[in-house]
Amino acid sequence: MITIKKLVFLLLLLPNTLLFSISSHATSASEWDEETFADWIVEPASESLCQGHYAPFALDSSNAADDSWELPIVLSANETEFTLSGQSVLRGNVTFKQGQRYLHTDEITILRSPTTQDWDKIIASGNIHYIAPGMSIWGKQAEYYHSTEQFHFDWTHYRWYSRHARGHAKSIDVDENKNLHLYDANYTTCAPKQDTWVLRAKKISLYPKQGRAKANHIHLDMHGVPVFYFPYIDYPIDKERHSGFLFPTYGSTSNSGVEFSIPYYWNIAPNYDLTLAPKWLTERGLEIQSKGRYLLTNSEGYIQWHFLPNDRKYGLFQQQNLLSPPEGTIGFLDPRIIALEGNNNRHAVIYRHATQWERRWLFNVNFDYVSDDNYFVDLGNDITTASTIHLPQQANLAYYGEYWSHLFNIEEYQVLQPLSKPINEEIYKRQPQWVFQATYPNQWLNLTLGLNGEAVNFNHRTELITQLPVTTGQRFHLRPSVSLPWQEPWYYITPRVQMDWLQYSLRLGTDALAQNLPENPSRTIPLYDIDSGLFFERDIQFKQFSGIQTFEPRIYYLYVPFRDQHFYPDFDSGVMNFSYAQLFRDNRFSGRDRIGDANQISVSLMSRFLPRQGGQEILRASVGQIFYFRDRRVSLCEELGQENGCFLFEDASGTSRHSKLLAQAELHATPTWTGGVFLEWDGIQHETEQAAFSLQYRPSNLQIFNFNYYWLRHDLAQTNFDTAQTGSLNQADASVLWPLSLHWELLSLWRYDFEKKQTVEVMGGVEYNGCCLAVQFIGSRYRQSNNFFYPQAYATGFFAQIVFKGLSAVGLNNPDGRLKQKIPGYVPLVQRQQWITSPDRTYFPPEEISLY
Repeated sequence: MITIKKLVFLLLLLPNTLLFSISSHATSASEWDEETFADWIVEPASESLCQGHYAPFALDSSNAADDSWELPIVLSANETEFTLSGQSVLRGNVTFKQGQRYLHTDEITILRSPTTQDWDKIIASGNIHYIAPGMSIWGKQAEYYHSTEQFHFDWTHYRWYSRHARGHAKSIDVDENKNLHLYDANYTTCAPKQDTWVLRAKKISLYPKQGRAKANHIHLDMHGVPVFYFPYIDYPIDKERHSGFLFPTYGSTSNSGVEFSIPYYWNIAPNYDLTLAPKWLTERGLEIQSKGRYLLTNSEGYIQWHFLPNDRKYGLFQQQNLLSPPEGTIGFLDPRIIALEGNNNRHAVIYRHATQWERRWLFNVNFDYVSDDNYFVDLGNDITTASTIHLPQQANLAYYGEYWSHLFNIEEYQVLQPLSKPINEEIYKRQPQWVFQATYPNQWLNLTLGLNGEAVNFNHRTELITQLPVTTGQRFHLRPSVSLPWQEPWYYITPRVQMDWLQYSLRLGTDALAQNLPENPSRTIPLYDIDSGLFFERDIQFKQFSGIQTFEPRIYYLYVPFRDQHFYPDFDSGVMNFSYAQLFRDNRFSGRDRIGDANQISVSLMSRFLPRQGGQEILRASVGQIFYFRDRRVSLCEELGQENGCFLFEDASGTSRHSKLLAQAELHATPTWTGGVFLEWDGIQHETEQAAFSLQYRPSNLQIFNFNYYWLRHDLAQTNFDTAQTGSLNQADASVLWPLSLHWELLSLWRYDFEKKQTVEVMGGVEYNGCCLAVQFIGSRYRQSNNFFYPQAYATGFFAQIVFKGLSAVGLNNPDGRLKQKIPGYVPLVQRQQWITSPDRTYFPPEEISLY
């Protein structure tokens, strides 16, 4: 009995290791005419991707929770011949039952050793059928050698129900070390008699203890036609990480030509790994991409390094534009032309690190670097990457205590000057910076005491065009505050007093010296504000809706006396596009170099609709405006001249009695319909300054429609502050993922610029979703630049993805990551197929190596 149990144990062992194996590599199902597929239930083609489904054989559910090999065994046969020597035979409808394991065969022969009379060999023959939870195995003959515990199984086929999979092996051997060797093996998740794809292997050797497998002569057939071959593969068969090659990727872009990459994954240690991906670009050369990750007790991080030596296409680009700068540049002193100097070896580095100690201390590093200013324009495969201008390079140490928080920071930016874009101003470096904040609530008389402060040293390169020095130096800032909050469920009011103190120690630049500006200016400015609000609600009933409507007025008063600040440097202050949050800010400027004078009151009205039983807020609508009691005098623009574009955003004259009117709303009408709107209305000029509208319809993960519209009369990103030239942002985009039939889905994205009357970006393609195969083809075209050098320079690309359900995915410039960023609500193709084929299984798609 113990020997028979070992035989059945090996039968159970086969599917678990075999499935790990040939789920990555695996002869044609059509070769086995005797396979009747009694476990297949046919369904109408109009209702099922596979035109049917597997129905596992019924098992005894009384021991479903107990998988022990110590359960009672029930044997039965029509005939039994039992001897103490020679051979014993169980013949005719031989069955073995133990818990939820079941074995049926025509005959079992037990052979004894002629010398010891111990059981030596067991032969199961005839129509062998083994059933266990989630699997079935059929075969013609099985042999088990007791002394060496070796096993041999001939002419097998199997089901793996959880993966909708089936397969065959001409023979299977298990050696004395419990290693498995499969000969002429295959694997597919396609429906019976529909071999869209079949994975084959001449021989597969599985080593469960090592978690590895070796396969010879692997090839993938699609509709009987070989499409992929590899002579030898060493790969993992367990859930642990192992070194080895990943699926190759290939594709085509207008910038680099045909691209082909074969990534290699190196599992250095349990907490270290490295992915290397040589990538051939036909128009540029061989690029080496790499990404290394690490995980320590309190730290984690990764570093990416891309290296493209001797970029042929970029070398020609350099030579052409250095010899003859294009019209519109300012000659050889133009930083965009200077940026073309140097060799054509190109590389990029991304480094991220995070460390945490005792939940209060955090250390972070965020470092990005590229070798040349045109790197992303040439090697980015979408409009977002190609438009990257500022690369952060910073390290900071933060402390978060009960009352105090501190941030110690070193920060600078690599500012790129690509030839296809306007000149970009350099950003001041913070080398170093200390920012701190303290809050002590519920003090004497219920007061809240606060203190904000900063000490920072600003450095800067010389001026881009003239190469003259600019003003740099140290800035010290303190802002103590006292507030007295009163709050009840139906109202709140919080008066506050702040004192803003600022001190500089400057190294004056050429312009500042010419104007005889002070080296150590300082200021002290008090700020007084009162924030208050009321909460009202009422029950409402509208048709089938029963809920609550709220009415929440808010009033914010701010008083800041005028202080002349035109002689202060401008390290980090700026004007901002007007937004709803600015109604309640105590400074209309960003940064700390300017404090706007104010005597104003902001009024906001908000109403919300909520279901009575709780849950998703249905509607939120707000409207607000600032009313001024005096003119505003502090300006960032005044020393730049009235023709400067700064005034388009600051309204430095400050004579209007009220701000522009702001309104916004968010709607969640149903679980499938959501939308939002934002509006900035100029009541004096009777025109719209800003507008945005968004709408999404998403009844399922396969049915998504998005529409977005953006309008901005004066776009900060398109403004030349020296010439006061500005452009409007007037764009709309629509995206859709929608089923055309049971098997086909349409996918599209279109973004259009009404101001320039041209398409900004367009993507379109189709998805085919079959029983065992999903395919996605996407074409892309996007505007590379938006300035007068190349007003209509476009880049194109081709993206595709093939998902072998239950196996893996092969990507051609894998589009899933890009589509997820561009289409709100988009779920990657691989994950959607995993939900279809295995809803109880969590899937983690492989991580791509990509910049941004």
